[in-house]
Amino acid sequence: MKKLLGILTTALALATFQAQSQNLVQNGDFATGTFADWTLSGNVSWDSILSFHPPLPGTTSPYVACLGPNPPPIDMSQTIATTIGDSYTFSFYVSRNGDVPGTGPVGPGLGGSEFTASFGGSQVFDSVDTAIPNWTLESFSVVATGPSTVVEFTSVSPPGDYFVGDISVTDAGRAKVPEVGSTVGMLGAAMAGLALLRRKLA
Repeated sequence: MKKLLGILTTALALATFQAQSQNLVQNGDFATGTFADWTLSGNVSWDSILSFHPPLPGTTSPYVACLGPNPPPIDMSQTIATTIGDSYTFSFYVSRNGDVPGTGPVGPGLGGSEFTASFGGSQVFDSVDTAIPNWTLESFSVVATGPSTVVEFTSVSPPGDYFVGDISVTDAGRAKVPEVGSTVGMLGAAMAGLALLRRKLA
């Protein structure tokens, strides 16, 4: 009986880990070579998907999104499914080329450079008139406030371009109270397993 319970516990732990480690962002590494699954708005005439070699650390995709040059601002967003109150890890790589005018504040027609990242309408990253010559990994712990959450990036970069890639949102593993249906299902499976074991031992 102890062996069976151990097997059930291991199976449940593995299923939980797999759910937590899954990237909720679709096409976050732009492996399609397109902006598929992303919504673009603003001055998108210069937006493109570029191929970099070697790929970014931790990914096999050589593609990244190129946002700019502009103004007016570029907006790239995607809505993902989340659980209210759960913690998530929101991460991405960012880089920038071109001169930094240093004329902020940043806005349409003002000539400054700015790149922001937001989760559910809350800004977690804001780079103003700053050169980012090398790929930089940015990672943030965030909490979902609704059943769906918008992941959003905005860019103003005249001249030059901002590059972003390997965008990821994963469940940080906060303990959750199982739903009644799933709890009943797990208990039923466990009882069935115990009954089968008893018959074999009888």
